[in-house]
Amino acid sequence: QIEALVQKYNSEMAPAVREQMRLLSRPGTVFSGNRSDASPWTQLLFLTRRTFLSNVRNIGIFWLRVIMYLLLCICMGTVFFDLGKDFRGGVQGRASLLFFVVAFLTFMAIAGFPAFVEEMQVFIRERLNGYYGVGVFALANTLAAAPFVLIISVVATVGLYFLAGFNDDIGRVFYFVVALFCSLFVVESLMMAIAAVVPHFLMGIAAGAGVMGMFMIVCGFFKYRDELPDPVWRFPMHYVSFHTYAFNGLMQNEFQGTEGWCSACVGGPGRCSMTGAEVMRFYQLDNRNKWIDVAVLAGMCVAYRLVFYVMLKVKEMAHH
Repeated sequence: QIEALVQKYNSEMAPAVREQMRLLSRPGTVFSGNRSDASPWTQLLFLTRRTFLSNVRNIGIFWLRVIMYLLLCICMGTVFFDLGKDFRGGVQGRASLLFFVVAFLTFMAIAGFPAFVEEMQVFIRERLNGYYGVGVFALANTLAAAPFVLIISVVATVGLYFLAGFNDDIGRVFYFVVALFCSLFVVESLMMAIAAVVPHFLMGIAAGAGVMGMFMIVCGFFKYRDELPDPVWRFPMHYVSFHTYAFNGLMQNEFQGTEGWCSACVGGPGRCSMTGAEVMRFYQLDNRNKWIDVAVLAGMCVAYRLVFYVMLKVKEMAHH
C-alpha cells in the first residue's frame, strides 16, 4: 500500500494536482459588499412563510394547544353552565369565570416557549451568517403566529361562551374573541422578551410563570384595586399587569349597559335591580369604554416586542 501511494505521488496527475492546490491557496479578493442581496420585504416574506409552515407542521406548537384549550373551555362551560342573574351564581360566577379565562388561558400560552427558544437558536446562527436582520425576524414571527393565536381564541370562545350563558349579543361575542386574542398575544410577546434575556427554556418558563403569577395577584380580582398596598402593588404593578385590562374589559363587555342583576342581602333574598354599572363599582373596576382596554393590550404587544428587538440588538452589538 505504501508503494502504491508513492507511485500515485509520482504519477502524471501529481503536477496538475500541485498546481491546482497552489491556485486554491492564493488569497482572493476581500468581500466588502452587503452579504444580504435580498430586499427586506423579500426576507420578510420568505421568513414569514417558513415560520408559518413550521408552525403548521409542528403539532406541539399550536395544534396541541388548540385541543387543550377546547377541552378545557368545554369543562369550564359545563362547570359554569347557564349562569343566571342571582348574586352568587350570576354576578360572582361570571366574575370568577372571566378571571379564570384571563388568568389560566393566558398562562397556558407559556407552553409555546420551548419551541420559540429553538427558533431563536436558528435565528442566531442565520443572523451571524447575515441572512436577515433582527427586525425582519421579529416581524415575521409576529405575522406567522397571529393566525394561530386567532384560531385558539375563536375555538376557546366557541367552547365556553354559550355554555356559560354569557351575553349573546354578537358585538359582545366579537369583543370577547378580540380581547382574548390580544391577551394571548401579549403573553406570546412577553415570552419573546423573556427569551431574549433568558435563552434557557426551563429558566425562561420559570421566569414567565413568576411574572404571570405576580400580574394575576394585582389585577383586582383577589383583592380590589383600592385595597392593594402602595407604592409597589397598586402602583405601578396593578397598572403594568395586562390581566388588569383584560379582566376589566371582559367584565365591562358582560355587564356594561345591562340591568336586573341581584345583589347580596344579609338575612333576605336581596334585590334584583342592580345595573351593570353598579356591578362594576362593586368590583372597583373602571366603567370606561371597553375598547380602551383592548387598545392598552395591543400597545403592550407592541411594547414587549420592541423590548425583544432592543435586547437582540444589544446582544448583536456586544458580539461585534
